[in-house]
Amino acid sequence: RSLRDCEQAVELFEKVIERCEATGEDLDPRLCLEAAQARNAVMRIRTHSNTLHITRMLDTPENKKVWRKHGPRAVELASKAKAALEPDPEALVCYADAYFFANSIKGVLAAATTGSGLKFKGNSKELIKRCEKAEGGIGHAYLGAFFLMAPWPLSNAKASEQHLTAAYKIAPCRRNAYYLGVMHYR
Repeated sequence: RSLRDCEQAVELFEKVIERCEATGEDLDPRLCLEAAQARNAVMRIRTHSNTLHITRMLDTPENKKVWRKHGPRAVELASKAKAALEPDPEALVCYADAYFFANSIKGVLAAATTGSGLKFKGNSKELIKRCEKAEGGIGHAYLGAFFLMAPWPLSNAKASEQHLTAAYKIAPCRRNAYYLGVMHYR
């Protein structure tokens, strides 16, 4: 998926949603899911997100601008999909992604220390409980990253290692191996 393809998908999905709303048609929750996933993909590609970095945070002014543009709408659409498609793992993952991006607008560290950080942890725990293996153990990856990057007193090296190791055991993929490497380096 290229950035251009994802941006075009956002435009197309939004036009279809707008047309459904204008004509009073029922909005298909799968359409909401696809639209939210397209926005998540744009945010991920534009901001190099969903990765842990060894020496820096990703909450730059440029990235916050992208998150501000797409995050709230992605959460809105993903919330509709999650509610209608419960307990679809794809909808749960999409919502967790959208929530992460939308709340990173405040800054990653600020989000970690507020109610949105608790909600992010809750989303990660819900993923682990309901669909632990989805997206290569993304719930564990999110929770491990949270505990690794959160400021004191929320940081927890032992919990980070536990969750990042669990993600790696579920899927020994590049992402999970890289996350473990970053954790050990830090």
